[in-house]
Amino acid sequence: METTQGEIYFVREQEANGFSPYTKIGLIKYTEDRDSQSRIGEHQTGNPRPLIVFRFVPTFCVTAAETYMHRKYASHRFHGEWFQLSESQILEAFDFCQSLAKRFEREKDVLDTAKKFKDEVSNGETIGTTEEAQKWLNEYWRARFVIDRCDSITTVYHRTILVADEQGEDVSGTAAIQKRAPRAVFDEKGFKAKYQDLWTQHLIEKESLAPPRFIAVKISEDSLPVDDFQAEFHVLASKMEEALSTEGGKSQTLFDVHEVYLNLLSFEKQAQVDMDIAEAHLKVLCAENDGIEGVCKWTRKSTVKKTLDKTALKSNHPKEYEEFESRGKAVTAVVPKKGIGSA
Repeated sequence: METTQGEIYFVREQEANGFSPYTKIGLIKYTEDRDSQSRIGEHQTGNPRPLIVFRFVPTFCVTAAETYMHRKYASHRFHGEWFQLSESQILEAFDFCQSLAKRFEREKDVLDTAKKFKDEVSNGETIGTTEEAQKWLNEYWRARFVIDRCDSITTVYHRTILVADEQGEDVSGTAAIQKRAPRAVFDEKGFKAKYQDLWTQHLIEKESLAPPRFIAVKISEDSLPVDDFQAEFHVLASKMEEALSTEGGKSQTLFDVHEVYLNLLSFEKQAQVDMDIAEAHLKVLCAENDGIEGVCKWTRKSTVKKTLDKTALKSNHPKEYEEFESRGKAVTAVVPKKGIGSA
């Protein structure tokens, strides 16, 4: 999870009697060497009303902060990043955003420390658990269960869109169907069997930290209390699953289903932030150790690995290389649109 600093801004439309009911909640990253005011010109294009930056909040983890803002006010979404908010709701949103900025200022240190430990070899020891470790394990799985259910629903939804497209239904208002060219595949095993000497000559030795795999000990979803976030998510997920079901002759248009899907994605995005933060806290608690008993494992080992330098091999012996190079299958990808009827 990135900790990039930036601004969450609130852009409003000016009218003769004050402001319209629509407010845009967006972000700017300072890495782009810009600020909120610089976005006005972009947003003004195509909008007949004058726009102003009504408020802005500097914050670390600016993308995560925007995710929280869009989730919290999803029921007030008008289109894209534009929300229909009353005067009191705008001020409430500004206060909420400031509270997020304070939170992410604290979390930045944890996220940065976790990244630092990622590049250090662990000592092979497992430490005992603590109440804090158990708390973050619970938070990890509260978020993970949301993500897993969303992933399952997304797979079914994408398949539904592909079937509709194959049957001649117009799906352009909800998703783009992309035909992606097949990727080149190199049969290294076959090459090695025929050209053992060439394969050996192009082996390179690299010493590196093996990709550390973080494994959280799984707990039962039933053992976790359900808060408002989870309750609302499960209601929406069940609605989506029912809409995608073909049992009982149920039938809904993709347009209706897509609206539910977009709301579901906002839950998944926030859950991903929550899981990343919980995982970072657990990694910091692990520190230089291999894991926490009954909570998680996070082994980091230094390895020396020999790998085939395919770039050099292809350059030095193109004919032999191409003999074992082939194309995989073309891939059809579903890219859902961010808003109903959006480009």
